[in-house]
Amino acid sequence: LLRLPILDPGDIWWRDWFIAAGLPVEELAKRPGSSMGAQAYEANAAIAGQGVAIVTAALFKAELADGRLIQPFDLVGDDGHAYWLVYPQARRNVPKIRAFREWILAEIAGNSR
Repeated sequence: LLRLPILDPGDIWWRDWFIAAGLPVEELAKRPGSSMGAQAYEANAAIAGQGVAIVTAALFKAELADGRLIQPFDLVGDDGHAYWLVYPQARRNVPKIRAFREWILAEIAGNSR
């Protein structure tokens, strides 16, 4: 990894990943700066062979499945943040709320496999 170009080395996720992997964070400061501003651009640059990107795997399932992107390490970042689905209890069975709740729970269950 340290021999390859790192796309957006200033991204906080790189710093967190380097720490978790036991790599020297100082290496990131030595890298040419780039800031693409969106994971989609970073993923496309990685697919084009321009370097390695740190992206959210759930957003690039197809690219990972067909081998255009690979996850070379098992180490995955987690910042401890969570999302909450909130709605008034009295509206829990409103069709659009129920449909969204069922869909999002199915998505979460599918991503945890």
